[in-house]
Amino acid sequence: MNEFNEFDPIADLPLFQNNKVLETAQRARRDHEAETDWERFKDLHKSRPGIYRKFCEIALTMIERGQDRDSAYSVMHVLRFQDFSPGVDMRPESDYKISNNMTPFYARLFHRDYPEHREFFSIKSITKQKFDESWINEII
Repeated sequence: MNEFNEFDPIADLPLFQNNKVLETAQRARRDHEAETDWERFKDLHKSRPGIYRKFCEIALTMIERGQDRDSAYSVMHVLRFQDFSPGVDMRPESDYKISNNMTPFYARLFHRDYPEHREFFSIKSITKQKFDESWINEII
């Protein structure tokens, strides 16, 4: 229990009864929550550019097969199924995962790099984290 007699899943673990360990864990959790999806995407894209290459390859294959429109999420699901590389996630300790929160950024990169296929994915605005659409041009 914390000071307000509420259950705290971290503080109540025996490991975290030591205040210094608890403070470090809580600080790490706050730091992680302060990162935006955009910041996580930039790190992921820089460390694993093959994800985007595979994303484009799958989308272009769908287009070549005659699909006019599809979901970026469906492309990401195919990618997940095909790519069993350990650590494909925002968290290096994870295996075989790519967060759905990264998918809208991959779709925007695809639109930027393949403007002739801008109608393939439907893009909705990202307002939650004050994302500026022009930021996608920062990505190499």
